[in-house]
Amino acid sequence: MAQTDRQNRLNWVQILISASLTALLSLVVSIVVFNYTHDKPKLIYEIFPISSFVSDKTELGIYNVQILNDGSKEAEEITCDFNFAKGTKIIESKIEPSSSAISYNTINDSIKNKLTYKFPMLNPSENCKFSFLIENFKETELHLSLRAKGIIGVLRNTSENDKDFSEKDSKIIILVLPMLMIMVVLMSGLLFVFIRSRGWFEGSKETNIHPQINVAVDYCDMGLFEESISLLKKCIYKNSIISSSHSNLARAYANTKEFDKAFMELEIAKRTISNDVDKLVFLYVSAQVYALKNDKIESIKFLRQAIEINKKECIEKAKIDDDFNNIRNEKEFIQLISDIK
Repeated sequence: MAQTDRQNRLNWVQILISASLTALLSLVVSIVVFNYTHDKPKLIYEIFPISSFVSDKTELGIYNVQILNDGSKEAEEITCDFNFAKGTKIIESKIEPSSSAISYNTINDSIKNKLTYKFPMLNPSENCKFSFLIENFKETELHLSLRAKGIIGVLRNTSENDKDFSEKDSKIIILVLPMLMIMVVLMSGLLFVFIRSRGWFEGSKETNIHPQINVAVDYCDMGLFEESISLLKKCIYKNSIISSSHSNLARAYANTKEFDKAFMELEIAKRTISNDVDKLVFLYVSAQVYALKNDKIESIKFLRQAIEINKKECIEKAKIDDDFNNIRNEKEFIQLISDIK
């Protein structure tokens, strides 16, 4: 009887393994057929949540957008139109193509408050990220029009994607879907039993960008300013309302003599201060930026305010900080960083 039960268990295991391998083989064949018969571009775009910063005088907002060729064929003659609300002003626009080989032209229609980007081509999986800093910002949606030769771009995860499928595509998907479901059910069951028997249940860890900000600060301290700028931009893309990201980006820009960008980042950093640490970083970095610009008065003013918050740390750091070399021999600076109370 025990031998019969063991044999039955072995038979069921063999059946499950055979069924899984059959489903996997069928799925692979179906995907291959699907890929060979479904070769076309597919343009999609995504508009991320808007960040806004309000003051008594003006209102700033940041739009972040991404376009992507999610198809299996290159998209040609792409046109991307960004229409902004009347009364708003575009302070700065940034574009980050996923590949240096991607070329584009920009057309700025200030009368219609419209920016147009034209791309000769986007290969499959290639994308471009856009960021716009807007003054006199209004809580309105950004109007985006995306089109290419023979196709129209659609918003990610919308039902409009279904309109692109032909009757032939639908038949192929109908064949693939049941096989995929069988495969998922069988493999999920086996995987669940295996994981449960091992006790491998772990929660995912929340992404924290503060360690990346610290690495970017280290890059700047080592003189690797471009690397620092690149990493801080990625941090801001993930979370645009962390004040220290903008403060440290301002410092990196100042070290590359891009003072207009540095002061813009300081303005955003000031508007996004949420705690005493943010305020201390903003004040100390402001002193660094003005020192690099050789503005003694403003640099000492901000450094004095930073020292009032944390005297020991700021004085010790300022004594060896190369960013203050332009004003290091100034009498007021020497008095400020001295240990005399």
